[in-house]
Amino acid sequence: MYVEASSPNFPYKGPFELETSLGSDGVSSVFFWYNMYGQSMGSLVLQTYSNVSGWEEHWSKSGDQGEEWQMATVAIGSTETSIVKFVAYTGWDYTGDLAIDDVNITIRTTPAPSITPAPSNTPSPTLVPSLVPTYAPTTLLASTSLQFQHALQASGNIVSVGADIVLSTALVVSNVAGVRIFGNDFEINGGDITRCISVIEAEIWITNLVISNGFSWGSAGGMFINGYSQVTLQGCSFFQNKAYESSAGALYVDGYEGSDTSDAQSAKYISVILHNCTFAKNSGAFGGAIRFNFQARDSMHCIPS
Repeated sequence: MYVEASSPNFPYKGPFELETSLGSDGVSSVFFWYNMYGQSMGSLVLQTYSNVSGWEEHWSKSGDQGEEWQMATVAIGSTETSIVKFVAYTGWDYTGDLAIDDVNITIRTTPAPSITPAPSNTPSPTLVPSLVPTYAPTTLLASTSLQFQHALQASGNIVSVGADIVLSTALVVSNVAGVRIFGNDFEINGGDITRCISVIEAEIWITNLVISNGFSWGSAGGMFINGYSQVTLQGCSFFQNKAYESSAGALYVDGYEGSDTSDAQSAKYISVILHNCTFAKNSGAFGGAIRFNFQARDSMHCIPS
């Protein structure tokens, strides 16, 4: 959905609507990307309809949200929802084009009825508590960029890459821990238009992934790491990534905390472990392969091997 704010679509025109009708199972969540960049940006609303409660508003944004595409996951949790609708309005002038893309609606699943076992006269044995956790981590297959980004949203997820993937926007790993990615020698390709991976305040382990053709006007076309992150890269390859005007085509690790580096308690600590990784044909204004920004004291721990 794209809403052009130029004449005659201003001032304050709308509603511009995109809706879809669903079955009877209801909706668990709605995932989408949106771009709301412009001084006179209007508003975007996500609504649902059910026969029980009528129209309900679940999410909205108004005004300039920045130049970059933003990701949203909206929990619905309704068993009665039959329609999902996006509604957009323009602002007071023409500088407020609005767009949404990659909309994914998760349908609720109805659990199978439970069966109560017949009572038994045989006493049950006393179970010894186990020291092993009774849950298993979630393993998710990623064969598209949308599946990959979904899989990076929760701590403890195991991601198995199942195909070469061409990206339209960077994969973002933020504020999660214990995420493991098995690349299986597949490639994520920035297509010379976007950075491949950004890691922010996260703990992640990646093995046997090819990271190629990433592009950034600033730092690191391949991978950007900052903010107390703990990253292990094993058997990964960085190929033909570019940073057009700044640092490190392949990998940029940023430990910058601020101008005051005398306080060790406030310094960032970033751990980056590189094991059997290869770098080839990466280019950047200040280093083709890797750059470390050490401006905070004791900010980085890097073990290349």
